[in-house]
Amino acid sequence: MIGKKSADIFWFSLFHEIKHVLQQKIKKVIISDDGDLSIDNSELEKEADNFAKDLLIPKAAYESFIKETELTKKNIIEFAEKVDIDPCIVVGRLQKEGKLNYNQFYGLKKKYTILIPYKTQ
Repeated sequence: MIGKKSADIFWFSLFHEIKHVLQQKIKKVIISDDGDLSIDNSELEKEADNFAKDLLIPKAAYESFIKETELTKKNIIEFAEKVDIDPCIVVGRLQKEGKLNYNQFYGLKKKYTILIPYKTQ
């Protein structure tokens, strides 16, 4: 089986899940007055999201970049070089956060082909 993933999504997901391992998947179980049982992991998810995005692109550098820089292909590439990350990760974050449309700078995005082994019977 072969899967295709955008490089930015692959790396974000990897670091997001690594944070969950570091959190040891601790979750809060909430029982409401009417007996409903739910697992509250929203804070853990936010923490994992922030860990991944800030590990890939340092928070202060990213905030300065989006505040002070016009979002052009040249500027994105220069910023990526400055923070030592692939431009596809910068584009992916800008798209995810609504700073770019998903079709903007699509040429900077990369796809990984992931081979998933499976057994035949």
